[in-house]
Amino acid sequence: PRWIGAWWLGLLISSSILAIISVPYFFFPRKITPEKKSGSESDMLSETEEQKMQEMTIREFIKMFPKMIIRLLLNPLFIIIVLAQCSFSSVLAGISTYLIKFL
Repeated sequence: PRWIGAWWLGLLISSSILAIISVPYFFFPRKITPEKKSGSESDMLSETEEQKMQEMTIREFIKMFPKMIIRLLLNPLFIIIVLAQCSFSSVLAGISTYLIKFL
């Protein structure tokens, strides 16, 4: 059969499945608001920050974007989770690609 030499077919299939599975993540909100317990000063500050973010123009967003990316990349928990997901995806892609050769 012609598909025997198509070693890249598993990678293509797993990439397509991962792309389809990732679609629901785009519908999550940017920020999950916690339940309001009291009118403390920190709650009022977070509300003003939220209002500033909602009133932000595209130009202001572009100016703040590098700062937000740096802040995100300096977060060790985020980096560990991203590396774990990349490792897991690589393992799955490798298994789905070369499992047919071992069978």
